[in-house]
Amino acid sequence: MLLVNGKTGERLVVCQPNARRFFERNKQRSHHKEPGDYIFCHEDGKALLHLKTSPKMLGEAGLLYDSQGRKRSGYSLRYTYATFRLENGTNVYWLR
Repeated sequence: MLLVNGKTGERLVVCQPNARRFFERNKQRSHHKEPGDYIFCHEDGKALLHLKTSPKMLGEAGLLYDSQGRKRSGYSLRYTYATFRLENGTNVYWLR
């Protein structure tokens, strides 16, 4: 489990079984490897306060606008992620 702080405040998040390995790999690639250091941080070690999906990345993937012409954000893709996970056998309770 992870304690995260988002737009609705702090909450616990249940991770996928291999999440620990993912976070450990990212930590090893960082210059900030102490136990209390952030995994996702700026070069100076300060926390990233907002992770934003680049509109350029969505545009290059042909996903910047939906079928009604509304602009998408990375958050717009959450159901796509959930659908792909379920199609690949993820337990429905891990997606809460």
